[in-house]
Amino acid sequence: MFHSHKESVSSIIITNREEINEVISVGQDGMLKLYSIKNKKLTRNVPLSSLPLSSCISYYTSSHRNILVAGSWDNTLIFYDIEFGRIIDVLQGHEDAVSCLALSTTRQIIISGSWDCTAKVWQSYSSGTKIKPAECLIAQLDHDSKVTCINISGDETLLISGTEDGEIFLWNMDTYNLQFTVKAHNCKINAMVFDQEGKSIISCAADKMLNIIDIYTSTQIYRTTIEYEPLTLTWFKTFLLIGDNNGNINVWNRQGAIFITQIHCHDGPINTLSVSTKNNIILTGGKDKR
Repeated sequence: MFHSHKESVSSIIITNREEINEVISVGQDGMLKLYSIKNKKLTRNVPLSSLPLSSCISYYTSSHRNILVAGSWDNTLIFYDIEFGRIIDVLQGHEDAVSCLALSTTRQIIISGSWDCTAKVWQSYSSGTKIKPAECLIAQLDHDSKVTCINISGDETLLISGTEDGEIFLWNMDTYNLQFTVKAHNCKINAMVFDQEGKSIISCAADKMLNIIDIYTSTQIYRTTIEYEPLTLTWFKTFLLIGDNNGNINVWNRQGAIFITQIHCHDGPINTLSVSTKNNIILTGGKDKR
């Protein structure tokens, strides 16, 4: 357990998934934190923004530089070189706060979702050149309300985006054409994942509902209510982990559509979940600043 952020933890990632050397978190305090799992201590503390950070991703360039990208409420994507410990560029990407990020490693692209009602597809930073929005913007995906969450299918052919008014958008990643849109909830969608076969979309929202939508027919095939509002979703092997606003991880078995167990781990909402299946580690970040 690490007590380090002065405000809510927004996003957690594992930088080296093979050896699980370091964990990165960003928070509402605008800070980036690096932790050593092995030594169980904070190794780096970096102010990235004067405004809250909503999300982060990391990737390796062709020259093996480890780049972290953080989405900020100041409408930017902040690119940080982990090895050299410095901000290398700031992309003025949106007209309003960046709410979520996703990464396609095979396509070498970054997708950012924003309160400006768009998701934008960017060529990832790869060299020492300045990032120019006009040159690295691949596509702009327009929505009817604020984009709150995005995710990519396992084979990286499909992109989903969820909005503040409960709509799910499914996009083709070869053409960025809209496949369908469906009103899955009557309120803000908090998180979405594809199922492990890539045949359906699982979403959760402020209405305490867990929804499953078939990607071929765009119809709802399952729906259940959760005791506390579900905020974040991630797969751990064959189990879906659901972090809620009461500090619980709810473990759900898709096969039998049953809840296996509930683990209480935070005082208040769980904002982010990350897993390492190889090391059997689940990482959580919450509103309780840890």
